[in-house]
Amino acid sequence: MRSLTKESASGFAWLLAQSGGARVVNFLAQILLARLLSPGDFGEIALVSSLVAVMGTLVGFGVDDVVLSRSRRFHVWAAAAFWVSLSFSIIGALTLLAVAPLAAHLYRSRTVFGMLAVLATSMPLGALATIPNAYLRSKLKFRFIAAYATVELLAIQLIVILLAWRGCGAFSFVIPTPFAAIVRTLVFWQVARPPTNWRLRRWHLRTLLRSGSTVFGQKLLTSLRENGDYLLLGVMASKSSVGLYFMAFKLAAVPVYTLVNSMYGVLFPALAQLRGEPIRQRTAALSASRAISLAVIPLSFLQAAVSPFVLHIFFGGKWVGAAAMLSILTVGLAFDVIPCVAGALLTANGKFSAQWQWSLASLPLFFLSIGIGCALRGAVGVAIAVAVFFIVGAPGYSYFVLRKFGCSARDVAGIYLPPVVCSAAAVGLGLLMCRLPQVQGRDVAMIAVICAFSLVTYALSVRWLSPVATRDAMRKISLMWGRAL
Repeated sequence: MRSLTKESASGFAWLLAQSGGARVVNFLAQILLARLLSPGDFGEIALVSSLVAVMGTLVGFGVDDVVLSRSRRFHVWAAAAFWVSLSFSIIGALTLLAVAPLAAHLYRSRTVFGMLAVLATSMPLGALATIPNAYLRSKLKFRFIAAYATVELLAIQLIVILLAWRGCGAFSFVIPTPFAAIVRTLVFWQVARPPTNWRLRRWHLRTLLRSGSTVFGQKLLTSLRENGDYLLLGVMASKSSVGLYFMAFKLAAVPVYTLVNSMYGVLFPALAQLRGEPIRQRTAALSASRAISLAVIPLSFLQAAVSPFVLHIFFGGKWVGAAAMLSILTVGLAFDVIPCVAGALLTANGKFSAQWQWSLASLPLFFLSIGIGCALRGAVGVAIAVAVFFIVGAPGYSYFVLRKFGCSARDVAGIYLPPVVCSAAAVGLGLLMCRLPQVQGRDVAMIAVICAFSLVTYALSVRWLSPVATRDAMRKISLMWGRAL
């Protein structure tokens, strides 16, 4: 248990460091790209990337999660998983090419068709790396995964910026994708060298298709939820409105969802190795949920408070329309991070149908809320609807999952309430101090005042309100960075 805890902590520390580096790189890249491209260009890439993300669920077809849950017999399942993943990625690419003309018509943009064609070629190429990536995760090789992701991100962002500077417009975002997929496949196979018995067995294929279809269904519903706002907004609003919303969502979501992927990539293999020990799994899941909540929620509240000033400093007046949406989305999306622990717990125990049931029940509510928001207030209304959906839905999902493992509503409330109350009070105090005449109208000074007062107030208040969880979170953070360094 101790070895597993240390490996998980080290892995999370490396992936967290990578996500922090990604946050800085993406922010700097967005500053440059926002000056080189128009909101309309960002609107086109938002629409295209949303369609590709939905179709991209076919690339893995859920087989990576299924194989990881059987990691002790990886070599037996790898061949079937490889061919299933590759076959469905080809189906996804062909489907994407088939719907490209319709998408170009609905979104009133000829550029959309060409961008979809380029990205369709990347889907089978990306599928070739599914097996070595799953094997590296099963062996908890998160240091390499984090290092490679950092190098890949830097290279892609540099190429995108150069292409935008050369006048490639929205195509700047998609041209590097197939080349990155080829390089990733070659490197991952060379490094991982997964043990593979290439002999196919029919019952392996049947099992993967049966279990993978449930995971695929859940991932498809999740992808529709994550991209439905773009898809709907693109039909009902202009490309510029979509671009402003995309910029706000990306600035709010990139650090959050990078953190989610990092945590899920560590928690799932770690919890899978505790399969058959429900008490230890439950304790680990609750502890991880509290630690994540105590760290993520205050940072999201703080980011929401300072984001309008940061946007004004770095992005200028062209993007001022994204400021309100950025603040709203930052708070809402933070709540979407915490249930990743519950999701990893379900998947580690092979309870794929439970995730499917929740996604299937919540998706209509999501589309209904963003439809109403878009009709009433356009892009800002969609941002409000998305934030409310996550603020209400995240605790509900956590309870839906954790109660299956013996947790109570009080346990779930203990995950969310202390950091929310303390964060709201702390950031509220920071904003109140900005009313002082000495700092009003000075963006940098207001950011400094909000950060200083909010962080100090939060640290003191949460330590008083939730001392045990705070000590546990600090112990985990110390362990993570100690192992990483």
